Amino acid sequence: MNQDDRLAEAVAALNHGDLDGARKLAEEGAAVHATAPWQHLLGLVHCRRGDAAAGVPHLRAAVRLEPANLGLVVMLARALIDSGRPQDVLAMAKPAGTSPAALALWHSRAEAAAAMGDALAEVDAWTNIASATQTDARA
Repeated sequence: MNQDDRLAEAVAALNHGDLDGARKLAEEGAAVHATAPWQHLLGLVHCRRGDAAAGVPHLRAAVRLEPANLGLVVMLARALIDSGRPQDVLAMAKPAGTSPAALALWHSRAEAAAAMGDALAEVDAWTNIASATQTDARA
């Protein structure tokens, strides 16, 4: 079975709620293939198991391997918030553009700022969301 088939098998296990099977496959895959998809999957498995802190290093590794992939950055930001590290989200670069992933990252920044009580950073995030879309009532 090739790498793509193994990755698809691991994703299917995760999607079907087989967290133990997904974790085993993701750990095996990440050990053999040091790629962003494998690191991302392993991070997601940890997060889905309720241990976002264990997922952070894998999600961080995925972002290091594919820094332009804002979807990966969003997942890292979510895991950082869920593991009680909102300050690390605000330390990340602000997203550019108005893609769905960029807006999701702005949402994460707003949530992180609120968690920290940083009103200026929260206003900055919501201002960016509001200027990009008129459909978010929170903005």
